[in-house]
Amino acid sequence: MVIFDSLYLITGRSGFSVAAGYMIAAGIIGGLVAALFGFLDLRVISGLLRARADNRHPDGLTLMLSFAGVALAGVTGWLADEMVERLGVGVDDGANVNAPSSLTHKHV
Repeated sequence: MVIFDSLYLITGRSGFSVAAGYMIAAGIIGGLVAALFGFLDLRVISGLLRARADNRHPDGLTLMLSFAGVALAGVTGWLADEMVERLGVGVDDGANVNAPSSLTHKHV
């Protein structure tokens, strides 16, 4: 919208101001649709997931799975970094995927 308004001020073409108006309308409609789905998420889905209002404290299994998910995300992120940054997989077609691991060699 700001871009279209700026282009209108620079060029004087009325089409840019019309486009800015359409962008405002699209933003309002998009916001209303997002608000609808956000309200549904708040009321319906969270109500289904928390059907037992008296038990809102996580048990041991819930905490263990939560920490395991964070650990798994960290390990896979580290492995992805190894593949992309050190081995060049996905960056260079001739990447040497059989290079030694950084776990076996010390970096200086």
